[in-house]
Amino acid sequence: MANKNNQDRFTDVVLKATSKAKELSSKYVYLEFVLWAFLDDEEVKDFLVKHQVPYDFLREDVETYITSFPMIEHTSSKDDEIELTEHVKALQAYYMLCELCNRDYINDERIRHYLNMLTSFVLMKETFAQQMVITSGIHLISLTSIFNQYSNGKVTTDLSSEFESILSSNQDTKLSEDAFLSQYTINLTEKVKSDDWSEIIGRTDELELLQQVLLRHDKPNAIVVGNNGVGKTKLIEGLARLDTLNGSKRVYYQLDTLAFMSNVLLKGELENRVKTLFNALKKFPEPVLVIDEIQTICGNSDSSSQSDVSSLLKPMLNDGHVKVIGTSTYEDYRKYIEKDTAFMRKFFRLSLEEPTIDETKRILMSLKDKYGKIFDAEYSEENIDLIIDMSSKYFANKCFPDKAVDMMDAVGAFAKFSHEHIITDQMIYKTLSMLLHIPLSNVSQSEEEIYQHLEENIKKEIIGQDEAVEKVSDAVIISRSGLRETNKTASTLLFAGPSGVGKTEICRVLSRIMNIPLVRFDMSEYMEEHSVSKLLGAPPGYRGFGDGKSGNGLLINAIDEHPSCILLLDEIEKANPKIHNILLQVMDNGLITSSSGKSVSFEHVFLIMTSNAGSYNTQKTRIGFGQHDDTPSDEDFNDRFLPEFRNRIDAIVKFNSLPTNILKDICLKFLRELKDVLIKKNVQFDWNDDLVDYIVSKVDKSGNGARPMKHIITNEIKNRIAKDLMFGRFKNGGGIKLAVKDDIIEFGEM
Repeated sequence: MANKNNQDRFTDVVLKATSKAKELSSKYVYLEFVLWAFLDDEEVKDFLVKHQVPYDFLREDVETYITSFPMIEHTSSKDDEIELTEHVKALQAYYMLCELCNRDYINDERIRHYLNMLTSFVLMKETFAQQMVITSGIHLISLTSIFNQYSNGKVTTDLSSEFESILSSNQDTKLSEDAFLSQYTINLTEKVKSDDWSEIIGRTDELELLQQVLLRHDKPNAIVVGNNGVGKTKLIEGLARLDTLNGSKRVYYQLDTLAFMSNVLLKGELENRVKTLFNALKKFPEPVLVIDEIQTICGNSDSSSQSDVSSLLKPMLNDGHVKVIGTSTYEDYRKYIEKDTAFMRKFFRLSLEEPTIDETKRILMSLKDKYGKIFDAEYSEENIDLIIDMSSKYFANKCFPDKAVDMMDAVGAFAKFSHEHIITDQMIYKTLSMLLHIPLSNVSQSEEEIYQHLEENIKKEIIGQDEAVEKVSDAVIISRSGLRETNKTASTLLFAGPSGVGKTEICRVLSRIMNIPLVRFDMSEYMEEHSVSKLLGAPPGYRGFGDGKSGNGLLINAIDEHPSCILLLDEIEKANPKIHNILLQVMDNGLITSSSGKSVSFEHVFLIMTSNAGSYNTQKTRIGFGQHDDTPSDEDFNDRFLPEFRNRIDAIVKFNSLPTNILKDICLKFLRELKDVLIKKNVQFDWNDDLVDYIVSKVDKSGNGARPMKHIITNEIKNRIAKDLMFGRFKNGGGIKLAVKDDIIEFGEM
C-alpha cells in the first residue's frame, strides 16, 4: 500500500467491504461494512491504539453489527450484483474533500488517509457508523489534536468549523454566480462575436420563426429538430449573432451537459445545480439557455431520477424568464422527448431540413478563405463544385452541409500533408479513395465515362444474355439521367430465369462498375410469417424491440448504412407473401418504416429481385418435334405474384437458358482469368480444346446453368495447381498444359 495514493487506498477499503458483503450475502455494501474494512488493518489498529482509541471495543462493536443486524437484506446468490448505498457514495465525497483540504498540511499519505477516513465517518450524521466511531471517543475535537501532531507547523484550533463549513455544504454553492456559469456553460454571445465565427448562410425563415418564439408570453422555448449535420447548432449560433448585431439585450449561454451532469456524488447536488444555474441566468434581462442534444438531459425508465434533469427543469420553464432552446435529431426526439408529454408541451418544435445544393455551395464558398488560411492552400470554385458532387454521390447517408464541409476539411488536410498549396481535382479523388477504400481509378471516372460504356462493360462479364443486359443498362441510365420519378426507388427490376444463367452475377458486375455496394438478402430465409420482424424489427413489447443492432430490422439497418446501393433480394418467390406486401410501399413510395418508427429512403437504391418462378418447366425434357421455347413461363410467374406487385416493377428482365456454345464461351472466360492469375506467379498456362468440351459436358448434365462450372474448375484444376505452386514443381515458376485423356484431366508441362 506504500506506493498507492489515497484515492486508491479508499478504493481498496471499499473493495474489501464489498467482499465482506458478499460473504454475508448482503444485497448492498452498507456504510458499516466500509468501517469494518477500514478497521481490518494492522497499521490502522496500531495508529488508533497509539492515540488511546479503544480499538478492540470498536472492532467488536462493528463486527457484531454487520453480522447480526436484522434489517440487512440478503441475496439469493453470492454471484448477484452488489450495489453501494447512497451513504457509501456520500462517504467517498467527504473523503475526497478531506483529502483536498488536508494535503497541504500533512505530507505522510498514510496518516492523512487515516484522518480522512475517521473525519468522514464522524461527518456521516445520523448513521450507526458515526455513532460507533463517536462512542469510541473519536470526534472532531480529538481529531483536531491528532491532526496538529502531524501538520507541517500549521496548527489549527478546531477542525469543526473548517470541515463542517466545507464538507457539509455543496461545493457549487460556494461558487459565485459568474464562476458557476463559467464552469458549466459557454457564453455563446461572446463566441459569435469572434472573427473566427463563420456567418450563417440562408435559414432566413427559420431565424425569424425562432425570434417570434422567443417573444411569446407563454412557453417561449423551442427545440430544433433535424437530421445530423443539417446545421441545428449553427442555426442557434446564427440567432445569437443576429441579436448581437441588432443590439438586443438577449444573452445566450450554452450548457456544458457533460460537466453539468458529471461528478454528482451527494444526494440533492444535481437539483442544487439546476437551481443555481437558473438563479445565475435570472440576473440578465433576457437570458437564453441553449442545450445541445437536449435528449441527454431526459431520463428514461431505466435511469435514476437524479439523472433526469428535464424533470427538474419543468417548474422553472413555467417562469418564462429564462428561455430554453434545444437541439435533437428526429429519432432521439421520438425516443426520449415525446415520451415525456409534459416536458414536450413546453417547447415549440422547429423542423430543420437539409439545405439545397445551391445553399451548400454558398456555405462552402464562404468557408474557402478560412480553410485556405488554415491549410495554406487555395480552393477554387471548381473544387467546391466537385467536393459537393462527390460528397452527394458517396455520402448519401449523411446530410448537407456537414458532409461537404467534412470533405472540404479532409481535402485541405491532405494538401497540407502533401505540402501542396493548390487544391486539385486529383487531390479530391485521392482523398475520397482513401476515406472510402475505393480504387482511385473508379473514383476519378466521370458519370459520363461510367454510363456511356455501361452496356458494353457488362457484356464483357455477362456472356449470352445480351437482351437482359440491354434492359438493365437502359433502366440504370434512365434513373441516372434524372427522368425517373421522385420518391421512388432508383429502379425496380425483377430478373426471371433458370438457375445459373447470370441473374445474381449481373448484380455483382453492376455494383463493381457503378462503384456502389451490393446488399444481398437470400429470401429463402424469410419463408415464415414471423420472419417479417427480422427485416423490419421486432414489434413493441417483443424481445429485441429498440435494440440498436437489429431492433430496427436488418433491411432498415442495411439501407440506413448504405443508402445508395444495389439491393438484391435473391429468390423473391420463396419469401412469405407478407414481405411482398411490404415491398409494395418501397416500390411505390420509396420509403419504409421500421417497427420502432425509424424511416429510411430507397430513393438511391436499385432494387433488384431474382426469381426462378416459371422457369423450372423449361428444364424438363420435351417430347416431339418443333422448336422449343426456353423462356420462363408467364403463367406460373403470375400465379406467384399478385397483380399490384407485378405492376409496380419497372421491368421484368427474362434470362434465357444457356446453350452449349455460350457455356463454352463462359468456360473460356474462367480459364483465361486463371491464366492471368498464374502469369503473375511466373507460371505459363494453356489447354487443349477437349478440356473445354470436357468441362461443358459435365455442366450440361447438371442442368444448373453455368453455376457448377466454377466448382469443377476449382476441384479438378485449381486444387492440383495450388499444391504444385506451394510445395511442388511450380514453386519457382514453370508451365502447365492441360489435356483430357480417358475422361481424366492430364497436367503436362509446356
